[in-house]
Amino acid sequence: MNTGLKVGILALVVIAMFGGALFMYNVSVDNRLIDLRNLFEKEKAAVETFHDTMWKTIKQQAKVTDKMKDAFKDIYTPLITGRYDKGDGTLMKWIKEDNPKFDQAAYSKLMVTIESLRKEFFATQDRIQGVVKEHNDVMKKFPSSLFADGELLEFVPISSTKSKQVMKTRVDDDTDL
Repeated sequence: MNTGLKVGILALVVIAMFGGALFMYNVSVDNRLIDLRNLFEKEKAAVETFHDTMWKTIKQQAKVTDKMKDAFKDIYTPLITGRYDKGDGTLMKWIKEDNPKFDQAAYSKLMVTIESLRKEFFATQDRIQGVVKEHNDVMKKFPSSLFADGELLEFVPISSTKSKQVMKTRVDDDTDL
């Protein structure tokens, strides 16, 4: 076999291997972007369902505490009025007696629920922002950007009007509770 033919075959093998490597890298980039887009959709749905669950839980727990407060008031007010409203000096007996006490545990539980659910909601939004970042990095960074197609992902975090105003003005001096 002559030298020119050997060089030609070697060049074809090198080109085929290089082309194959580029093809495999392109497939890898495409698959990674598909995974990230699917994960983005999953996380977006998770944010929505978690937000729905969070607000329903908080609202229902708050209703329970309101009902407990009203029920206690409905029991306690007639009891005290009937017992000490006679004008016969029995009013001071309330100091020695063991009267019903309002249990604050439901309010404490509500506060713990609010705090933990808000932290968890932040975490769900943080996870989706991580997916967005990773996807957009693949789209923009060399060499994957040569093979990436499609649009950049965007997720606008769910936030309050106050937080949006602070981000716009870059000022937060409200210290009132």
